[in-house]
Amino acid sequence: SYIGANTNGDIYIAFRYYGLYKSTDDGISWNPVPSFPSGLTLSSVAFNASGHIFVSSYGYGGAFRSTDNGATWQSINTGMILANLGDIHEISISPAGVLFAGTDNYLYRSLDNGDTWTQINDAQGITAWNVNYTRFASANEMYVSTHSEAIPTIGGVYKSTDAGLTWNQIPFTSGALTVGIAVTPIGIFYSNSAFKMRITSWMVSTSRSVRFSSSAESRSRTLLAVSHPIDFSSSITH
Repeated sequence: SYIGANTNGDIYIAFRYYGLYKSTDDGISWNPVPSFPSGLTLSSVAFNASGHIFVSSYGYGGAFRSTDNGATWQSINTGMILANLGDIHEISISPAGVLFAGTDNYLYRSLDNGDTWTQINDAQGITAWNVNYTRFASANEMYVSTHSEAIPTIGGVYKSTDAGLTWNQIPFTSGALTVGIAVTPIGIFYSNSAFKMRITSWMVSTSRSVRFSSSAESRSRTLLAVSHPIDFSSSITH
């Protein structure tokens, strides 16, 4: 996510082009975080239960961590293949505190608060190398949205039931260029398009039919709904 609140109530926004900003008065006023490295294109900000802050970036900038509420920052890229990494789309944190980073070069996982990272690739079941976002149903069950323009069939949604150790592609999603993904109490929803796009809003009715409005960024849009456990209940194309 580009915005979030720390355990002490401070709110942070990771702007793509304007750096990291912080509010200590519930969003009434904002100030840049002067200690954060400048000149980076940011992609997400996340917080763990200890109040540590994690920020990711596009364009080979890597990931950063603060353990003192933004006073100082450390680069945390050990184990990441930065030369091939490209963009880090998002850092996500599981309910158990495990860190995941979706990148242009597979998914990365950290068990030590970002000190070191392990690449999750074909050997663990994720064959799509462009991993966008990770979402959690529990500490053990999680989903990632992926895409592969070079080999479309390996793109789609992947699921893990062992805290991210191994993954399996959900067959119905094979070939999908999956972008946004959300896990809700009634199911898992993700956006899928032949062109990259942004869903600006979606709604789920009690009958589990799906309605949504989207931006004009793409020419064809599909929103797929997944009931929980995995049972594809609807596929609506607009």
